[in-house]
Amino acid sequence: DLRLMDCGDAAESMLTVRVEVLPPLLPDAAPVSEEGSRLKIKIISAKGLRAADWSLRGKGTSDPYCICELKGKPELQVTTKHISKTLEPVWDEEHELPSYERGDILQFTVYDYDRGSAA
Repeated sequence: DLRLMDCGDAAESMLTVRVEVLPPLLPDAAPVSEEGSRLKIKIISAKGLRAADWSLRGKGTSDPYCICELKGKPELQVTTKHISKTLEPVWDEEHELPSYERGDILQFTVYDYDRGSAA
C-alpha cells in the first residue's frame, strides 16, 4: 500500500498496487533489472480519496482514475479506466511498462476524471 500525498485534507488516502520486474523479451536476456527489463504493474484500488465532485444532496464523490509513469519519462505511462462516483475505487488492472532501468522512479497519481485535478 502506498500513502497518497497532497490530498487536500487530513484523511489518509491509500493506493494499493503490485509491481514486478520482468526480464527482457530477448533470447539469452540479461538478468532482471538490466537494460530492456519491463515492469508489470497491477493497480488494484484506492481508499480515503477526497471528494472532488460536490453534491447538494449528501456527500461529495469523485470519478477517480490512476496514472503510473516512470518519472522523467512521460512517454512511459499507463492509465486506468475511471470509475464514476466513488471515493473507494477498485480498478484491478494489470499493465506493462517497457524499458525499465534500475534506479527508475515510479510515480502514481490519482485524478478526478471530469476535472482533471489530483484526487
